[in-house]
Amino acid sequence: MANSSTLIIYGSTYGYTERYTEWTKEQLEAEGYSVVTAPITEVTDEQIEAAQTVVIGASYYGGLFLTGAPSLRKKAELLKNKNLVFFTVSFNGTVANNGKMLDGKVLKSFTEDLASGKPTFHLRGGINHDVLSATHKTVLQGVRMAMKMKPNKNEANQQILDSYATHSADFMDRANVEPIVAAVKAYDA
Repeated sequence: MANSSTLIIYGSTYGYTERYTEWTKEQLEAEGYSVVTAPITEVTDEQIEAAQTVVIGASYYGGLFLTGAPSLRKKAELLKNKNLVFFTVSFNGTVANNGKMLDGKVLKSFTEDLASGKPTFHLRGGINHDVLSATHKTVLQGVRMAMKMKPNKNEANQQILDSYATHSADFMDRANVEPIVAAVKAYDA
């Protein structure tokens, strides 16, 4: 039986997490779910209160917290009794990042109280160098120099270096939302 009260909250800087959010919404709606989406910084208390299941997606750029997490932590009390599913989106996903490291970012960003033991998924996004903020461009120049110097580059290291030649790279795959959808459906089982 489909859950009629699913909310997907997302933190997206360059659109990759938002695109995964839309794909997840479309898939859930195709399976009979009624889904509302909202950016983390705009989600209302009423939207959270109305939802039984809340999916939280956020992008990871190598910082302390996932995109929008400090804003959403202010609503932790509203989220604590909800069915929760988490997903992250980063350039590397788990190709170069350890899933446990990304799990740790979810726990730190959204608190262990909310995220511990909840289904969590780590997806690959992409990069478009032409739209990066000045801060991200500056940080990536340092990353680029460090990667060039590495004698043994992993797949993700080489892909980020290759992205400079084409100005972009996109590793998104619509099939990656299937585990997220399955996790939402599992709450209804």
